[in-house]
Amino acid sequence: FIAKSKFEKANDPSGGSPPPCTNDVCTQEGLDNRHFAQGLAGLGTAMFIGGALFVVGGITLVLSAPSARAPQAPTTGLALTPGGVLLRGAW
Repeated sequence: FIAKSKFEKANDPSGGSPPPCTNDVCTQEGLDNRHFAQGLAGLGTAMFIGGALFVVGGITLVLSAPSARAPQAPTTGLALTPGGVLLRGAW
């Protein structure tokens, strides 16, 4: 929005005498406003694309994440076998 405002300011006939830009012929002030607006527009575009990539990445992570399992209580077991004693457990 700031870039659009600066660009419009460069083309505004009420911006001074002579106007900063008339029919793509600009004073130094008009050129400065246009260059500043173009830089801001490029930065805004880059930030928009970067933000969109982060959103797509976040959605991808959420949709591809394994579902949460209910936590299991630790279990243990003791068994007598012909060869001795067997102890089992899950934590």
